[in-house]
Amino acid sequence: SIIREKHSKALSTLRTISEIDGETAVLMSSDEEFVEMYGRCPLKPVDERVALALCIEGIDAVIVDGKEVFLPEECDAYEKQYHVGYVPGTYDLLHAGHIENILYARRCCDQVVVGVNSDSLVWSNKRKKTFQTEKTRSFVLSHLKGVSLVMVIGTNDKHVVSDRIEYLLGCPMDVIILGDDLRDKDEINKVGLPEGVRIVYTRRENMERSSSTEREQVKVLTERVAALEEQNAELIEQLHQLREQVEED
Repeated sequence: SIIREKHSKALSTLRTISEIDGETAVLMSSDEEFVEMYGRCPLKPVDERVALALCIEGIDAVIVDGKEVFLPEECDAYEKQYHVGYVPGTYDLLHAGHIENILYARRCCDQVVVGVNSDSLVWSNKRKKTFQTEKTRSFVLSHLKGVSLVMVIGTNDKHVVSDRIEYLLGCPMDVIILGDDLRDKDEINKVGLPEGVRIVYTRRENMERSSSTEREQVKVLTERVAALEEQNAELIEQLHQLREQVEED
């Protein structure tokens, strides 16, 4: 009943702010509440979870602990510098730095195209397997607000990508938006770069958050769960043995 009352107050607050009843809100726990409920820290901190949720199509607000209300940024209010912005990446796993890049593209571009590096391209460029398949990664990104098109990309050739965008949208890209951490990757970034297409490198505030870090955290949690399951199986076996001994006695 306490939780129900908290959520009721949160929705009431949201409706007061928006003055409409048709809002869809996500009720989210703070980091402290998460630890209290699950006995561990969340994989993503609350500010990052809020940012990710607000970018999902159909979510109008996020309410944390039933009191703090967060509303999405109004990207359409910005004056557009470019027509079609292309935001390539692996997006495995999606994190705050990715969202910052996509939000930047939404602020300065009329249309945003997200390029998802295919599993085979990731292996070719980085010699590693993805944690999530290209199908899963593109599905998640296709549900973000303000994204006109999501494409699975199997080549580093930007001219090929631009031609494909022009075929699907009727106009080619005129800017590529990348995180500042990729500034020294010209052997990939500028392959087949069409004349007149600009590359913009963004300074992301959440550079300490990376897909590699999160994959490692998931791996650690998975190994911990496996170890606990093994311990549990051993305890169950010991319990069965004790029961058999008691029955024999």
